[in-house]
Amino acid sequence: MRIGQVIGHGDLWVEGDLLCGSFNFIGHVHVTGHIVCDTSFQHTGSLDCRSLEAGELLDLHESTISVVAMYSPLITIHGFQSPLLNRLGTEHERLDTPVGSISCRELKAGDLQCASVEADDVELTGSCRVEKVTYGKDIRYNRGSVIGSIRKDDGERQARTA
Repeated sequence: MRIGQVIGHGDLWVEGDLLCGSFNFIGHVHVTGHIVCDTSFQHTGSLDCRSLEAGELLDLHESTISVVAMYSPLITIHGFQSPLLNRLGTEHERLDTPVGSISCRELKAGDLQCASVEADDVELTGSCRVEKVTYGKDIRYNRGSVIGSIRKDDGERQARTA
């Protein structure tokens, strides 16, 4: 499916690939193939697709995500937050955003579950769980984040587990 702009809310189901100029949607998005946006992809809600690519910005806010790979120069991810679940003490047990790999210049993520991240600048907040991070310039993360291995592009290797 090729479309100029996707703007709206509700349920969006696409069999195959979704190609668009820009995407701004609140609700449930299920695409059996790949999503490719020329400029920006902004979403709040649940997202399920094979891969996600945006030319400028990929912004996932209060979302639950099931994606194998994501690519964009700037990626911001903030997983679903529930005051009720936080009061019950389950915020560290939830892994709301399972993603295979992320590749970008700058990543700002909160409450992310991911196999691998490659970025120049990485900032992880909340309860992030990342198996492997490769960064070029800078990495920042809080004590709530668990990272299996950290590697700087020049070959330095660090390991941190909380």
